[in-house]
Amino acid sequence: MINPIKQLAVRIGKSEKEVREMVAEEAPKLATRMYEQMKQERLVLALSGGAPHSPLMAGALCAVHEKIGNQLNGGKGHFDAIYASGGGALVGLLLVAPKGGDAPAALRKLVTMGIADPIYRMLPLAYKTFVKQGPLVPVFREWAELFKRSTSHLHVYRAMVTATLKLWGGASVAKRPAWCSDFGDDDSDRRLFEDWVDLVFTALAPSTLTPWSSGLCDIAPYLEDFVDFEALKKYKGQFYLNAFNLSKQREERFTRDEIDATHVRAAIAYPFIYPPGRIRDALYSEGASHDPLLLPQARDDRFPEGIEDPDSWLWFEAIQPAFTRHLRRKLKARPLKPNGSLVCLDILGSLGKSALRKPRDLWDAYGLSLIAPIIELAQKDSARFRQLDNDRLFLDWYELLDMPFDFKTVRRHILDWSYSNLCDMWDLGYETGLRFCEDQGALLRKSYHRADRQGRSRSIRSRQNGRSSSR
Repeated sequence: MINPIKQLAVRIGKSEKEVREMVAEEAPKLATRMYEQMKQERLVLALSGGAPHSPLMAGALCAVHEKIGNQLNGGKGHFDAIYASGGGALVGLLLVAPKGGDAPAALRKLVTMGIADPIYRMLPLAYKTFVKQGPLVPVFREWAELFKRSTSHLHVYRAMVTATLKLWGGASVAKRPAWCSDFGDDDSDRRLFEDWVDLVFTALAPSTLTPWSSGLCDIAPYLEDFVDFEALKKYKGQFYLNAFNLSKQREERFTRDEIDATHVRAAIAYPFIYPPGRIRDALYSEGASHDPLLLPQARDDRFPEGIEDPDSWLWFEAIQPAFTRHLRRKLKARPLKPNGSLVCLDILGSLGKSALRKPRDLWDAYGLSLIAPIIELAQKDSARFRQLDNDRLFLDWYELLDMPFDFKTVRRHILDWSYSNLCDMWDLGYETGLRFCEDQGALLRKSYHRADRQGRSRSIRSRQNGRSSSR
């Protein structure tokens, strides 16, 4: 039988006695950290990476927000912690810190990033989401808005433009998400005209892109228009976001109090599409390209990125028996009841290999080449949490609540940025969220911290009684 203590001693050049002393010292520290993490993070939300299907997550969270609302988490009205990666970061931020403070309205607005269908059929580019680089691009965007306003009364001109576009690209059907009644009636011709104006001014804007550029697009220049980062600091739960530090060659997690627009841009800087994000002197790329499903994990000096490489595995195998004893002792002395729940919106992991298919064209093939490795990573992240982190670190304390998406109607177009497809995905997400609230509403409304509050109340009464008796 393999002796991890002996193997670790050989690996780090110490005696077995010294390794046992290290384990005896570090095991209770790790158990204490894990206990405190479990105590604070009872109801957790995990949002996977993937920008194209973000309307699925937005719709689902909007349904939970509207149906459960302030009843969530025993009346606290918020998740104890949100773990977000890649495209899931923007969705999570729109839930907890939307510009203007209206989360449902902000989550609904994600569909407006879609491109009018006649244009998308001719030119399948998400030019409203992926913005070209260049110092004059914001100026041209302002000119585009000015042009839209100044031509609002030129009905004949607009009709000629939209008729020509529909002649080339097919019909533009009036459509809005079924669960977005506040949008009002959809004016498909107006949307088509305005998307055409955006396309023209985007094409006219000078770009600084060269063969020596480190990325194609500017990183989310519209971010501050959607997210209120001051409101994020006041969020009562924790918020985690991951990015890969290219300078130190390791993944890092940012927390609520340090996250600003710079951190978010670093966390979504997918290679080739975006240049590396910069935080102070360090360069970062998208965290989802390494860890597309961010989940609660143990953090230790010897496995700062989680238990992944041979060295961290060996250290964990050595410390695990003592760590487990200490954590069980803590849970027995001060039980954390009820157990925690983890709501998981893992789109790519849920899609699995069914998302991989024969490409419709060269552009579709490029999109599939981007998500193929991410799908595998997402599935491995999920499996690792179920089989290792939750089982051996959290002692099977979390109950996983997977959002039950049915992708039949959107699977083939999961990467498309057309307006109609984003509407369909948003509707599917909202309907899935409604079903989830019906099935798991009791767990979402459960008071996870009731025992802690009761314990504090008893402690306060006990101290008060003690002071009274002393008098």
